[in-house]
Amino acid sequence: MTNEFNWQIEDTQEMRHSGRDPFHWSNWWWVMLALALVAAVALWHNVRQQLAAEQVELQRYVQRRLDLQHQAFIAGDGDLFFDSVQNNPALRAAQLWPINQEAWRAGYTATQVEQLGESIAVVSAQWTAAGQTYQRLLFYEQTPNGLRQRPSPTAFWGQPQTIPTAWGKLVLYEVDEAWAAEFERQISNAADFLCGRACPPLDVIVAPDWADTAAPQTILIPSPRLIALDMAGQPSPLYWQILLTQLKAYYAPDPIRFAVPAAQTRAYEELATRFAQYYLAPTIEIVALESLPADPAAWVPMVDGAAVAPTEALLTAGMVRDLTDYVNSDASFNQGDFYEQIWLAGWWHGRMWFVPHTAEMSVIYYDPFAYRQLGRAEPSLRWTWAEMQADAAAFATGPYGWGVADAGRDLLFSYAYNWGNSCATAVTVRCNGRLREADITAALTFYQQMAPQMPELSALSPTERENLLLTLTSPSSNGVSLWVSKPVEYENHFQQRTASVLPFPSSERFDGVTPLWVQGSFISAASDQPRQVWAWLRFLSYQYPSRTGRLIPARPSVAQGVGYWHTLPQPLDNALRTAFPFARPVLIEEQNVFLPAQLEAVRTNKNTPAEAVRLRPRVVWFGVGGE
Repeated sequence: MTNEFNWQIEDTQEMRHSGRDPFHWSNWWWVMLALALVAAVALWHNVRQQLAAEQVELQRYVQRRLDLQHQAFIAGDGDLFFDSVQNNPALRAAQLWPINQEAWRAGYTATQVEQLGESIAVVSAQWTAAGQTYQRLLFYEQTPNGLRQRPSPTAFWGQPQTIPTAWGKLVLYEVDEAWAAEFERQISNAADFLCGRACPPLDVIVAPDWADTAAPQTILIPSPRLIALDMAGQPSPLYWQILLTQLKAYYAPDPIRFAVPAAQTRAYEELATRFAQYYLAPTIEIVALESLPADPAAWVPMVDGAAVAPTEALLTAGMVRDLTDYVNSDASFNQGDFYEQIWLAGWWHGRMWFVPHTAEMSVIYYDPFAYRQLGRAEPSLRWTWAEMQADAAAFATGPYGWGVADAGRDLLFSYAYNWGNSCATAVTVRCNGRLREADITAALTFYQQMAPQMPELSALSPTERENLLLTLTSPSSNGVSLWVSKPVEYENHFQQRTASVLPFPSSERFDGVTPLWVQGSFISAASDQPRQVWAWLRFLSYQYPSRTGRLIPARPSVAQGVGYWHTLPQPLDNALRTAFPFARPVLIEEQNVFLPAQLEAVRTNKNTPAEAVRLRPRVVWFGVGGE
């Protein structure tokens, strides 16, 4: 035998003689530990693979939603786009901001998705614009109706931190605290450059949302995480430029370009002089609307604001600034000092988009002599639609040619509002909802019935309609004896035919509902100094530049100050006072009904009233027109 062999035998014999089990329990412990470690590693590896797979699937799930929104945006389909956004008016309005539209137009790529709680996804998304790639955070929530974009949750941001600085105070949230020194440096440099030692104190709040404020000596700017980080995860040059623009507007504002109808330029120039003298505010440069391009999409970006009510097309294109945060944060604005039925005109999709200044409500004129000629009793202030239709039929079959004429769409709006009226115990402005298809159909059916008794004026311009109406109602024409016109035309109609005045008809259950056409002022989304323009709009809301048009001031205090209700001719005063409490505004989204194409289709029997309702022009969002 070799020595090795004997060593092995001896070792075996020693083990036997010692009585010890070669698989003692301590050896088992090591084996079990090794097996446990192997199992743990395998489990960890499996869990890691599963989590990675779930992360990939979650990211794909979010990307599908981002792609859907991008496709809807490019198609100008607001209904589909906002179907992926929670019903939060502020969040939805924020998607119309130019910088957000730019990102949606480019399309997002989800680079990372983290879960916050059980249902919230924090999405890091990047996009490329003008050759630069940025990233920002978007927040989505799983709901019973699917994944929906939502406001950022409070839990993500932590508590606000207030940091005293040489120029004022910096407020930012815990998650952004690492950038405090850079914020302080950027603002200090801007203040030194713009105003040196003469800078007024300033609070800068880096906010966890897209809100704005009209609070004095305050700038509210969304966190860089919401606007634009660079690819290293730091605030991008684009972000600092946006902040610098706000600082420039605060410390050294430029003149404000404000567009008004040419006929009112002189009145607004006088108001601008008063504004600059008493409020030490930026200079207001008044620009005549007629000097700008005819297309609002072209001229709105050229000015800071305008003294006209914006159209729905401008709002859906994102060309108008959301005023809601200014309204709610400006203690000197006094939003309670507005006629309720005028105030509501400035709202659209739960947010306020223009400040009402005046409202115009038409009335119905009639020829008392024509009533006497036919032996009919003159109508009362509480007449009904049935009475009006009977009178119109009598005039149409008599020597007067036409039954009733409407210089605009007021008669149809009034009929539709009255048809949909369910206000048993409250005035219409507090309980009437928006126009439904049934209300519009009813008004078009009424138009179809009345069309043989009405001259066709819908294809004419407002000026052409008014001129023709004056011709039709002249004593020599015997053209029409019931007609709709503006209060400012009272003297013309009274002098021509000693006309009397009535409010719009009512029903047996409800008072008549008069449509109000509300004018006001808005801020252009392209303006670099919206807060300064807001101060001008707030000032204008207490003024009355249109004294000759018999337009109703939006504020009761202004109406009282100028004696509006005490200077009307008595018959006109009676009609307007009767109608005004039950009047309601033609809302922004309602102004694309009863258009010439719909009326023509009904008048010629090309379409039924129910079919003509759907001839309304498609609302195109984001100014893309289906590109």
